[in-house]
Amino acid sequence: MSNKLLPMDGPKVNISSFFSHFPVLNLGDITLRAMKLEDAEDYFALMSDPRVNQYESDENVPTTLEEAMTEVRYYGGLFHRRQSVYWVIADSNTEKLIGIIGYNSWSVHNQRAEVSYDILPEYWRRGIGTKALNNIVAFGFTKMFLNRIEARTTIENVGSVKLLMKIGFKQDGILRSYRLIRGKFVDINMLSILRKNCALPIA
Repeated sequence: MSNKLLPMDGPKVNISSFFSHFPVLNLGDITLRAMKLEDAEDYFALMSDPRVNQYESDENVPTTLEEAMTEVRYYGGLFHRRQSVYWVIADSNTEKLIGIIGYNSWSVHNQRAEVSYDILPEYWRRGIGTKALNNIVAFGFTKMFLNRIEARTTIENVGSVKLLMKIGFKQDGILRSYRLIRGKFVDINMLSILRKNCALPIA
């Protein structure tokens, strides 16, 4: 294996082929798999944790199990609707949901997607977020043929900013009063990583 800069111009994604089967990523202690309705209770527990949702817009925080099921159907259905791909971060031994990660939006024409993620606090600082994010960034550039991957996070979410910058994201700027959280408008960091700047392990 050697680290090489990916070429700026690559092939375009074949949509029919890409959406023919869900891309499960086996990463040792964790597996990135499809989201299913059986994950709703674990998803609700994740998003109900105040340590997780303190940086989330109110609209993204389910208040009931029924609302959590609606969100699971939405994120789990992105792939089946041929819109994007979103994974459950599962413990490989138990298959239990310990987090979520994926591309919640994807502009195929512009070769651009936005990544988002959340992980249960008891799994923080174990390298899980780094492993999951690094692998889906690599997936985005090599399988989805993205040119740009972007992420948005609150200025106060220092841990998330550090994780993104560790992977290679750069700050684009500040989106002022961009997100409404618990009745207060907050500023958001916009970060991105470009294909031409991304060094990935190429076999």
